[in-house]
Amino acid sequence: MKYDPTKPDPSSEELDKLTEEEFFEWLDTKSEYLKTKTRPYNTHELKELTYLDASYKNKEVSDKEWDTIKKIGKENEDKMNKRWQK
Repeated sequence: MKYDPTKPDPSSEELDKLTEEEFFEWLDTKSEYLKTKTRPYNTHELKELTYLDASYKNKEVSDKEWDTIKKIGKENEDKMNKRWQK
């Protein structure tokens, strides 16, 4: 059974009736569909999450961590720009 985004998800009773192979096929096709609806975090979002995490853990964000955030954020932003330019 393949996932169809135009139809509502099957109920738990319907999923229970599926064979293991059908169930995993449905999960795999749903996860592939959901992957097309995501995007990587930009620099601002990464910074916000990192500082929230640091605040929660009562620690400071080091210069090395900040440089890593900027690098990853820039790479993600470049990927998104290329994606939208197609």
